Amino acid sequence: MKKILTSAMVVMATTFGFSQNVRFGIKAGVNFSTARFHGDVTEGISGRTGFYAGALAEFPLSAASDNLFGQIELNYVQNGAKQSLSSYERIPNTYQTIRTIENGEVRIHQLNVPILLKYQIVEGLMFNGGGYLGFILDVESRINRGSWEKMDSKVKPDVGLLVGAEYNLRQGIFIDARYNLGLTNIVDNDDIDDVTVKNRAFQIGVGYKF
Repeated sequence: MKKILTSAMVVMATTFGFSQNVRFGIKAGVNFSTARFHGDVTEGISGRTGFYAGALAEFPLSAASDNLFGQIELNYVQNGAKQSLSSYERIPNTYQTIRTIENGEVRIHQLNVPILLKYQIVEGLMFNGGGYLGFILDVESRINRGSWEKMDSKVKPDVGLLVGAEYNLRQGIFIDARYNLGLTNIVDNDDIDDVTVKNRAFQIGVGYKF
């Protein structure tokens, strides 16, 4: 993965170095994530809130149009989900039961490389769409808001689609909103063959273009 990312950054730097129209920028914001599960662990799934931060390069795609752009990004993203599990235990010598609820949370650290096509509808307002490739760096979990512990489950790259909008303010500042739809199962573990997990996330944040 390091070789792939290094090569990509070298190609980007070399290509963009010859263009006077490329704008570089930084961005950060809130990441509202959840996951779509298939299998035996679908009970009580809900979203969690994390953050994202990264860098971007925006470049025109046509000399004949001032409204069509491409964009490549490199973002750190915190994905994941929460899950509430209920269990029931019968009280001895009675017909009563005790219900116990455990609240679990999974936090996924990943590095995403989105590639976007952007079109300016009116001055300052752009709609965008494209895809992303996500490299999962680490996965952690905790129960009932306890300490985070690293999970040993094997994972695979996260590949998905994205759609969003961007509004450019004055002096290079912009507001960005986006929905990421994971298409691939990120779980690669022989012990849980019947379970698939796909990321879902809505992002909103601000950025600055130089």
